[in-house]
Amino acid sequence: LSKIVEQNSRGGGGGGGGDSIQLMVSLLIDLQA
Repeated sequence: LSKIVEQNSRGGGGGGGGDSIQLMVSLLIDLQA
């Protein structure tokens, strides 16, 4: 999961159809921070 989070954070504008996934990832990052 950590690798996926890093990829999503690095490629911010790469996921057009996964808005919900990006929101989940952002929440996870906020919790870990």
